[in-house]
Amino acid sequence: MVFAPYANSYRRFQPGSFAPVDLTWGYGHRGTAVRIPEKDGPGARIEHRVAGADANPYLMLAAILGGMLLGLQNELDPGEETTPSQVTANAPRLMHDLLTAVERFRASPFIADIFGERYQKLYGDTKHKEAIHYLRTVSDFDYRTYLPRL
Repeated sequence: MVFAPYANSYRRFQPGSFAPVDLTWGYGHRGTAVRIPEKDGPGARIEHRVAGADANPYLMLAAILGGMLLGLQNELDPGEETTPSQVTANAPRLMHDLLTAVERFRASPFIADIFGERYQKLYGDTKHKEAIHYLRTVSDFDYRTYLPRL
């Protein structure tokens, strides 16, 4: 939810869109959550590909750095490298809707540790209300597709 803060943010997480759908990593693979396009020389960098342009950069950076710290402190294994031709059947999936992401955010000990329990509750409650309001809104698509059939 930090990386995709709005209901519309989840539209880009579709297979084949070069946006990640799994929590994977790889060298030069644009479909992974973490991409390492160059590992040596002046172009060496890591790309975090989950966050969209609509994400709050301060929250995004805090979450990324918090995740890096958690991984280093606990010596977590990132798993095997993912290549473009490889299907990652067992990789954890990213959320595909705001309400699911909100529920995970509200229940996450990691989020409570990084942002604090008070912020977690306030932001989680606010986003939960937003997600419910979004789900109760009848879209133009619904009107155009289903109303003529009634």
